[in-house]
Amino acid sequence: MIPLPEEFRNAIPIIGPQRYCVVQRDSGADLFFGLLGANGIIHYFQIGSEQVAYFGIELHELARETKYISRGQLSRAPSHLPCKLPTTPDNFIAPFVGPELKLHRAIVHFGDAEDLISQYSRRVKIEPIEVGRSARSVIWEINFSEPPPAIIPLVVGDVIHNLRSSLDHMVCDLARIRGKKPGHLKFPFAMNESQLKEVMKKDRLHSIIGKDVHDAILTLRPYKDGGNRMLRALHDLDIADKHQLILPSYLAAWHKYNIAEAIADQVAKENPSIERPKIAFIGDGTMEYIFFKQGDRIMRDVGDDPLKHYKKLDDGVHARFPVGFGEVSEAPILDTLVSFIELVRDILADFKARFANS
Repeated sequence: MIPLPEEFRNAIPIIGPQRYCVVQRDSGADLFFGLLGANGIIHYFQIGSEQVAYFGIELHELARETKYISRGQLSRAPSHLPCKLPTTPDNFIAPFVGPELKLHRAIVHFGDAEDLISQYSRRVKIEPIEVGRSARSVIWEINFSEPPPAIIPLVVGDVIHNLRSSLDHMVCDLARIRGKKPGHLKFPFAMNESQLKEVMKKDRLHSIIGKDVHDAILTLRPYKDGGNRMLRALHDLDIADKHQLILPSYLAAWHKYNIAEAIADQVAKENPSIERPKIAFIGDGTMEYIFFKQGDRIMRDVGDDPLKHYKKLDDGVHARFPVGFGEVSEAPILDTLVSFIELVRDILADFKARFANS
């Protein structure tokens, strides 16, 4: 553990940001903002327009570094800070640098999606609103206290596009390694093995990248019928995102439904003269999980608390891919994006190890 530098020993914890204003100047603009410290004092700052953009970048980097360190993960490479790209004599980026940068960019976007979803999950409140009743029952509708951030679909699309693009960059780099001009070469996808071979033949992959790379791509089975369905799903999502936003379904925090308590309540209600029974289930059957989304409805007897037998868990709101998205339909978005990242990372590492110096 690195010892804390002396100048930070009397640092004041920040409770949160306060008011800000922007003042127009002849040479640009100045940003004025306040930060409320734990000592109850608001500290005010001023920064010019020529510095504020880079200041924002540095804050973003600090947030990313802190997040990963707090999780016990190794520090990630910077996402925005300047770096010198290696180039070859013909002014192209060195092989596999482009694909790896695209992969890294996808990881940065994933971190943003993760933050946006987790912050929303912590903020949003779930409450039932009465929307109808009869003499014996009440209909309750699940309501989220605030809508999800509109930027989430855009960031999810950025993750998917950068991952898909990294595969295209890889194929083009392999062509350059073999001394060929890639043109508009792309990583091939198809519905089945037979169609994939036709696509690869049409794109002249065999003659451009060589039989060994051609056959290596075949073994990845980037097709739906009998192939690597997740790899194909990455391609399908990238195409879909070009034409429509991938709007997640947000499911209210996992709730535990206590069947034993519910049955005991029902028995006591129907038999008021007997003592309330004690019911328990053996093993994992005592609790069932259920999801609620905005607008879902629950019917309960008059006087019953609609969420009495549900308990909100710590992981909050779940974001899932919408219905109708094939292989990933209704799958958890963050878990699925992690699978895509690992899949592309493994492909890049394998092809780099086998063909980068060929």
